[in-house]
Amino acid sequence: MSTPVRLPKRFEIKQGDTAPALETILYGGDDGPLDLTNADDVAIRMALCEYPFTVKLNLVSVTFAPDTSGAVSYQWQAGDTDDVGVYDLEWVATFPGAQSMTVPSSGFDTVVVTRHAGSGSV
Repeated sequence: MSTPVRLPKRFEIKQGDTAPALETILYGGDDGPLDLTNADDVAIRMALCEYPFTVKLNLVSVTFAPDTSGAVSYQWQAGDTDDVGVYDLEWVATFPGAQSMTVPSSGFDTVVVTRHAGSGSV
């Protein structure tokens, strides 16, 4: 039996909203939750998935549980979801010795910012 592959996650939020927080479990190379016990930091990177690949978040620190659960959370800030679009998202965990691990290791998680009803076309 082959090892199951963790597929990237898709998150949806309305334009301009700052809730709910973006919460997930990060998975490591062994397909179990990423052990963040010794992590110095976990940050998020988010950019439009198509040209011009505008960066919305660039290594902004997130809240994480310093344990083996892999739990992370990012509380949206004003301006983060102002622009409708589909965004690539990745998480970067930094460990002692300046070692880092990007999750997911292949592809991206996705954030979809959708317009409010009556607010024009996408």
